Parts: sequence; structure tokens; C-alpha cells
Amino acid sequence: MGISAVDKLINIEKLSLNPSLKLGDKKEVNVNVSRDLVINQAYVGTASEVYPDLVAQQTQELLSSDGSMGNIDNKMSLTLSPFMGIVKSPTLLGTRIHLEFTITNQYGYPQVIKGVNIKLGNGPMHFKLFFNVDQGGSRLPDLNIRFPIVVNARGTTRLAIEFENAKQKLIHKGNIESKLIVLTGEEKIISKKFIFEVNEAMENTLAHLQDLANKNKSPIVFDAMIKS
Repeated sequence: MGISAVDKLINIEKLSLNPSLKLGDKKEVNVNVSRDLVINQAYVGTASEVYPDLVAQQTQELLSSDGSMGNIDNKMSLTLSPFMGIVKSPTLLGTRIHLEFTITNQYGYPQVIKGVNIKLGNGPMHFKLFFNVDQGGSRLPDLNIRFPIVVNARGTTRLAIEFENAKQKLIHKGNIESKLIVLTGEEKIISKKFIFEVNEAMENTLAHLQDLANKNKSPIVFDAMIKS
């Protein structure tokens, strides 16, 4: 059975719900079909050149405005983990990263988060999926969390997200100036700048991990320190 109604909008990648799945793996899953319904099937999608990330487009429009419309929300804030996960995969042509962060709401009523994206240097990183870390340290897709995210009144929500640019290699030697951008339900944005420093030692480490990923035919995640 086809899924043309979906794959015209986003690139489709099958995700197994097997607990042993590691992020970046592609696993075949069983499809249970009842008439025209597909049951127990999970997908994730990333933006392509043909079908762009609409959240990223909207946040870019808000960022490019002069600020006179009050597009920046100063009563919500972001706190980043000091580490960013760099995923090295034998099948990935572009860039994939993991970022963990909190969103704090200072309003006296709940706020809604519609979506997130990252500008890593000169390139966009699109939302791919949420993940969690189990007791053994493995990172597994978390299909229980979905947008929109509700942040309670005067509360804080923690998110762990995998971002991807499927085609562009955005990690290079030097200080990569980056920004996490969050779009709220009130059509405002929250942002946080950070820098990922890639020196010669980091370059060599990432190249070695890429070789290991290619040899083992399995993705490897390396947590690199960032400055925010």
C-alpha cells in the first residue's frame, strides 16, 4: 500500500520500535493493514530542498523583521546543555546532531511551543525526532513526545532533540557560530546562541569516529562541548 498522501509533503523514513534501535539506524518494520489503514507504523521526516521546513521559514521571517512588532519573547528563555552530540554515520551525507535544552516560561499561564530549528554556522538544521537516554546510556527515539509542547505557567520543560541537514556538511574547522530557535504558539520566537569550536584535535577525533562508523556500519554519537 502506498503512502503518497504523506510522502508528497515530507521525506519518509521508517523507524522500528525495537528497544535496541539506535538513532540513525534504519530498520524495516512490519506493516499491519486493515482496509485503508496502516496500523502500528512510525515515521519521522526531515525537510528536503523541495519541501522546506515551514517552522524554519516562519522563524526566519520573524528574525529578519526589525523587532518593532514584538516578535522576540523576553519572558521565555532557553538553557542549553554544555554538550552537543555529533552523529557520525556510514550512510549520512550531511550533518546530524543531538541537543538537550530546557525552556522556561515566566508567564502566569501555559505557553505552547510549535517547533524548533537550528542554524549551525551558515546552514539550517531541521527537527528530526525527540530522543531519550536510558539507564545504560543508550539514546532511543521517543515517540511519546510530539509538537506542540506545553510549558506550564512559571514552569520549565526539558527537551532532547535530534536535528539533521541530510545533504550539507556543516561541521568544519574553526568556531562555528550557531543559534537554537524556538517558535511559540503566539507567533513569537525564543533563541539562544552557542559556539562549537572545532580545532585540529576535534577534527581528528571526528574523522576517526567516522572511520569507525564506516567500519562497523553503525552510527556513533560523540558529545562535544559547546560554549553558550
